[in-house]
Amino acid sequence: MFILYTIVAVVTSTLIESVRINTSYGKVENINKMVTFTIGAILFGVCLALIYTDYYYTPNVIEVGLYALFYASVRGVFYDGLLNILTKKPLTYTSTKTNSIIDWIERVGLKWGFWTERIVYLTLSVASALLFITKFK
Repeated sequence: MFILYTIVAVVTSTLIESVRINTSYGKVENINKMVTFTIGAILFGVCLALIYTDYYYTPNVIEVGLYALFYASVRGVFYDGLLNILTKKPLTYTSTKTNSIIDWIERVGLKWGFWTERIVYLTLSVASALLFITKFK
């Protein structure tokens, strides 16, 4: 179920962000990334609580870190493309005016293109999901 919770959380955060972007279009150059981070952190916490509802222990730091890697990589697979569609941009649109540190690292520092990012994050999500699943066997 953790995969479904994560996908729902990523889609929910993308929907919220698209509303924020569409309502602020023309008023600000970039939306506040602290709000974006807070939305993601809250949804991450909700997912973590849902995942561990059926277990009678608190997850350790390694479990939380592994799930955080999975959550972030699933977000990396779906978020940009879905956000582009919801804000009526081409699927592979990449902002040249972003104030996101992660976007800057991916696009300027690492020189990743849209599809390279998806492949890297898909690989990370599959690997971290498999590791996370083996924890519960």
